[in-house]
Amino acid sequence: MKTILKSFQELNDNVKIDKISVTKTHVFNENQNQLYKRALYGLKHFSEEEILKMHPKKKKRIRKVNIKAQKSLNLYKQAKANNYLNNFLKFYFPNHRIGNFDIIDSNYICKKTFKELKISKKEIIELFIKEGILVNNFYEI
Repeated sequence: MKTILKSFQELNDNVKIDKISVTKTHVFNENQNQLYKRALYGLKHFSEEEILKMHPKKKKRIRKVNIKAQKSLNLYKQAKANNYLNNFLKFYFPNHRIGNFDIIDSNYICKKTFKELKISKKEIIELFIKEGILVNNFYEI
């Protein structure tokens, strides 16, 4: 009996179990992903070969959509960062008289990542639909 227990303990010491977190993800089809990446990454999404074959007007449209997407994302990221800062100040300094940080500057580029600001792909898609970057029936495509 002692040998079985000892063997089990040795086995248990060698086995490591990692915590698994399950998050709800949204699965998008290939067409939806293509439109999303085209708006988010612009011409960087395409290979050099594809870019060379592309008509100049199509390249121009892709650049235009990408610039609009980046501008709206930048403003959204600033708003999220301001929201986190305001919540931090309210929590740690409940009686402060500084006020809220609501300043959003279109010339400032927010360098925080989506992960740092906890911005999901679904949030980005919703923003793009609201701003007219992606079509209203994006989820039905």
